[in-house]
Amino acid sequence: MKVMLIIVLISVLMLGGEALQCYTCAEYKLNDTVFSNNGLTVACTNSTNTTCPDDDSVNQCETASISYTKTVGDTIGIVTGTIKTCSVKILCTGCKAARADAETKPGFNESFWKCSTRYCDDDLCNTGSVAQ
Repeated sequence: MKVMLIIVLISVLMLGGEALQCYTCAEYKLNDTVFSNNGLTVACTNSTNTTCPDDDSVNQCETASISYTKTVGDTIGIVTGTIKTCSVKILCTGCKAARADAETKPGFNESFWKCSTRYCDDDLCNTGSVAQ
């Protein structure tokens, strides 16, 4: 009976984990000025914590940092951004999604595109200084 109870307990512990929680927020700047009131910048707060889908495919919190130049008329600006979300590490979803979004913006210059990502796998581990 004790052995059966131990086996059941171990099985519950192995299968009963909770889904990962990550911050889902973003901050975008143009020439060091935060884009505000445009729906792009979302502050990292307790209300932007997200419980990631409870499956093996979403297994990391991600922080993607981007930069690119944008031309508007004769003016060239530098766009920088930090995006935090649930992710699948092997897919580099943050950089792919950010690139796809940036390409839709007028004046996007792909030759100056840069993106890097950091991953972590503990609850709310993708903290940092994004619009707090």
